[in-house]
Amino acid sequence: MHFKTILRSSLAVVTLATAVACADSASPTAPRSVAPPLASVSSTVQKQVTVATCTIQQEAWSTRQIGILGGTIRAGGATLVVPPGALLRPVSITAHVPATASASVQFQPEGLKFVVPAVLTMDYSKCKTPTSGVTIVYVREGLIAEILPSRILSILLRLVVAPVSHFSSYAVAY
Repeated sequence: MHFKTILRSSLAVVTLATAVACADSASPTAPRSVAPPLASVSSTVQKQVTVATCTIQQEAWSTRQIGILGGTIRAGGATLVVPPGALLRPVSITAHVPATASASVQFQPEGLKFVVPAVLTMDYSKCKTPTSGVTIVYVREGLIAEILPSRILSILLRLVVAPVSHFSSYAVAY
């Protein structure tokens, strides 16, 4: 197994408990799946954020059946860890990394909500970002709808992590 993959998986599992403990329990309305814009303004916290400009990412698709025991789905530079108990029945989950100049991912089925937040880790190693202030944003209808409570998981590997309580489109921003 590739060292970077093992390290990412290990770090995602270790941060799962922390991210779940810090997750916001508010549940947004069902989102639409759209491609993230290159820049926008958050309507949630009135903080200006910009979706990071990156080398065009290679398109990737991944589908996994995840149930009550949880599981992990990876596509491109995105990894979603669904903890045990987050889903009450098996769900076929699809992750789509579009070929865009941003670190972004779209999840299906649209509007899926988790009982316990999942943890999304995104690679921004091919993006132009400052050394601090990197975050994951929820994108709806072509605009940044929410800035997620994100943490830099690894400055060296350039990984950012955030809890996710529902499905839609997500992107790396600063």
